[in-house]
Amino acid sequence: MLIASRILRPAKENFLPLQCLAAVVILFASGGTALGQLRQQSFDLTTGWNSIFLEVNAFPDDADTVFVGHPIDAVWMRASEPLSGIGGQCSGPEDLNCQPPDDTMWRVWFPPGPGASIVTTLRVIRGGNVYQILASAPTTLTITGMPSGFDPRYRPGFNNRGMYVKDTGAPTVAAYLQPESRLDSSAVYEINAAGAVVLVPGETQAVAGKGYWIPADGDFTYNGPLDIDVATRRGVDFGRVQLRHEAVMANLGSLALDVTTTYLSSLSTIPTGFAGYAGDVPLYWLEIADGSTAAEMLQWNALGSDTFSLDPAGLSTPVFTRDIGVRRTGLAVATVDIERQGSLYQGFLEVSTADGFRRLIALSTEVGGFGGSVASAGGSTDRPGLYVGTVRMDRVAWVSAGARIWTNQDAGNPQFAGLLQCSGGVNDGETCVVGRSRCIGTAEADLMSLVCDSGFTEATCTTDDDCLLGGTCTGGFCTCPALTMCEPDCPSGDCRGFCIGGDNADGPCNDSVDCAGAANGTCSADLNSTDYRPVTFELEFPVILHLSNAGEYKMLTEVALLQTPEGLLVLATPDCPSEVCDSLDGAMTVNGQPFARRIATAAFSFEDGFSFDPGGNFTSALAGTIIIAPNHPLNPFRHKFHPDHDCLDRFGEPLQGNALDSECFQVTRVLSFAFDPTPPDGRSVLDWGDSVLGGTFTDSVDGLHKETIRGAGRFELHRVSTIGELNTPVDLGGTP
Repeated sequence: MLIASRILRPAKENFLPLQCLAAVVILFASGGTALGQLRQQSFDLTTGWNSIFLEVNAFPDDADTVFVGHPIDAVWMRASEPLSGIGGQCSGPEDLNCQPPDDTMWRVWFPPGPGASIVTTLRVIRGGNVYQILASAPTTLTITGMPSGFDPRYRPGFNNRGMYVKDTGAPTVAAYLQPESRLDSSAVYEINAAGAVVLVPGETQAVAGKGYWIPADGDFTYNGPLDIDVATRRGVDFGRVQLRHEAVMANLGSLALDVTTTYLSSLSTIPTGFAGYAGDVPLYWLEIADGSTAAEMLQWNALGSDTFSLDPAGLSTPVFTRDIGVRRTGLAVATVDIERQGSLYQGFLEVSTADGFRRLIALSTEVGGFGGSVASAGGSTDRPGLYVGTVRMDRVAWVSAGARIWTNQDAGNPQFAGLLQCSGGVNDGETCVVGRSRCIGTAEADLMSLVCDSGFTEATCTTDDDCLLGGTCTGGFCTCPALTMCEPDCPSGDCRGFCIGGDNADGPCNDSVDCAGAANGTCSADLNSTDYRPVTFELEFPVILHLSNAGEYKMLTEVALLQTPEGLLVLATPDCPSEVCDSLDGAMTVNGQPFARRIATAAFSFEDGFSFDPGGNFTSALAGTIIIAPNHPLNPFRHKFHPDHDCLDRFGEPLQGNALDSECFQVTRVLSFAFDPTPPDGRSVLDWGDSVLGGTFTDSVDGLHKETIRGAGRFELHRVSTIGELNTPVDLGGTP
């Protein structure tokens, strides 16, 4: 298709925002829901009737698997239709209200075999339900499964429900039901082992895992005195890309609640057919220090346990939002497919109150990566894919012909505080003092340019004392100081510098005072210093990095997301082979036409990608050298229409040898990306080191100036695609 050739050519209209490509990748890479957190709930059954409240969805969930092997004669579960009242003595749940079992009211299970099993209607065991179990002998029934997000629904009449409470220290029945006025805690019943329906006094302590008959006046849901939003209650699956989730909790009662959130581990021994256990969910919670919402005050801390208070309902703060998140940095790849094959990071968030409420929230996350991860040099495990971001250059090293100057640490003017240091001679590095002589440069022209262009002349002043380097205050601004040679003829025989005299009695170099720390007026400069100073205006440019499945780290100048006619995705670069790219189209459709996303950068001069030096990784640093030959088309000295920069002789023939070197110069750039293990202040820790990378960028350039030009700044990269191959059709298969 022509679109492939068009998209891989520099064209302003093809440059589209980074978030667009990220959206495309997520669209093609989204996985399905994959919750997988297991716990066990055990019940000590006695001979006779037992009423149990199940809080987990059994796995496997078929009734035969759950109950066979135990001395259980029958299991009854109340369906959605409620009873209209409760009679006196009953022989069993089927006799409640003197009504026979009705298929719309009850589900029943009998052991497999000849006889009653032919009328079995209870086949799936789900959490949030109460089961009436008739046992012929004592036994312990242990059910494994995921915490249920079931919303207990109440309808007019009696409802067979349980209570979400702690095993010890549970609230009374009346306290648990008190926030909901449509529930009558004075008329709660239970069924004893003999099958008798008996009243439960309101002051009785609620029992975890026990079923009750609770009368309701209305149609509503009630989850207890602490209400947890439904999206959280039903389990939080962070999947492969989600980082944060807001859990909203509300106090429904008339008393303040002290709420504790605690992380609990899942079962590590997983039944066959369930998603494997990869490890604990790396759960974090967001803390706002000192009540401030300023970015630098936000902290993400690993969640072991945390307690907070909620005012009673009707007051100013009965609702609390707990921000939780996952940090996948450093974790091994763990994913599941649509058939739940694979593994997950699994765990629970326990939400409890001081007066005995307790509920478990299922948690899971995947660590995706097409092609897995790459074991790089230094032991780091980096994730293949495309990383796109920006570099912001905000510092440079001083460039001057044979000279370097820094403002004085002791200077009274705060504009230059902390930056002046002299160098050279026997006392190299000695700190200068305001008003004394200073070593500046190697030539008067360089010195005047250095001083006059460095900002000294534009400093505001009231008197001459406000001006550094012996400048004078004229019209409210400092002017350039005068220049004088050091001690006559430079006794050391090495007159490499000039001195600027101040109004101090010690200067300028005429009374045995060292010239900026250089004895006898011998001045020198540190031409190779890598000290940086801030710039007035920052330079920002895009940067594109790619890590292949084979472990090759490359920098690109442009890339586009395309697809084959069969729907396979391709990260295409300008050197994409024609047999691949000629048939590609855009991976999106806009106005009914194929549309491709392209990202490019003009900050680097190389073709076909640039490979970093071996041994680097995203944990430590990546470095490399870009050499731009004198006759390279992207050499900045080349100019097609300028005879002094066209690299041609007067006859229009290409220059060779020394003639080429005298007109067109080789340019060498040494680049380094040093990765920070922790994010800067105010930056979320959750995705740092995984889908977001950042650190310090340095760039030194030789060939543009007779001295090396050095710059530095910050960079940040975002992983926008997990495709670990360039110019190769890839079937993601549901894995990002």
